[in-house]
Amino acid sequence: MLLYNGINRFSDFGGDCVYVARGIDNNDVFAVLEQLKRAVIPLAYGVHLLRVALENFEIHAPVLYSLVAAVRVYIEENADGTKDFSAVINRAIELGGYKEAQEFTGINGGHEVTTGFGHGTVLGIADKVIDAVKAGAIKHFFLVGGCDGAKVGRNYYTEFVKQTPDDTVVLTLACGKFRFNDLNIGEIGGIPRILDMGQCNDAYSAIQVAVALAGAFECDVNDLPLTLVLSWYEQKAVCILLTLLALGIRNIYIGPSLPKFFSSNVLNILVEKFNLHPITTPEADMKAILG
Repeated sequence: MLLYNGINRFSDFGGDCVYVARGIDNNDVFAVLEQLKRAVIPLAYGVHLLRVALENFEIHAPVLYSLVAAVRVYIEENADGTKDFSAVINRAIELGGYKEAQEFTGINGGHEVTTGFGHGTVLGIADKVIDAVKAGAIKHFFLVGGCDGAKVGRNYYTEFVKQTPDDTVVLTLACGKFRFNDLNIGEIGGIPRILDMGQCNDAYSAIQVAVALAGAFECDVNDLPLTLVLSWYEQKAVCILLTLLALGIRNIYIGPSLPKFFSSNVLNILVEKFNLHPITTPEADMKAILG
């Protein structure tokens, strides 16, 4: 569970966001959860459970969703500055959970996702990765990730990952990963071909892995068999892109559309100095990258 400071956003493990109304901030959500710990929550429904790591307390997923969805009214503070969420909690318990077992899948129908490949984990198996590269078992790395959205064309990233050759590894992060993170595209020597590095703030991890690999092979990051294929949607992604450019990273693919402030002059400079590529089709881009 992630709570984003300052923007009143609740994000669950599935990547969907519920915006809560005026008067509810992160401290309020924590206060609700503290009160929930003292409530009697029905768990025996035989349905999919969402485990919330809050002092080993388990909350039934539908109850938690009902709770968050119910927090849509302005709750006045008490004289001591606290807020009483008991009415919300009681309503959530009253609503209960699913009457029948529910099946939850990823966007491609997959039932499993593998996560947790931050830079510490990846670098912990760096010797295996390096050996696989030297042996020719891994011939290319892709970092496919970024923002997601409803705009037509974002299925590009699903198709792109599906078309990656069996001797390549896909690093991914941020909400764009939900386009393909439930795909089973196999392993290479026990290393999953999709390595989920986390959310957009974990772009740091991806950079650290790239820098470490460059050090291991005694080359520049741009000389690695690595291609970044990014999906743009909001300002944070632009900040990450500017960071990559400031680090001198070249040959980045970006789409499905370019940021509006990319005038023709700005785009020309980025193409000339950084070899930035607007995406075209998965087939054409894959051919251009791998030859």
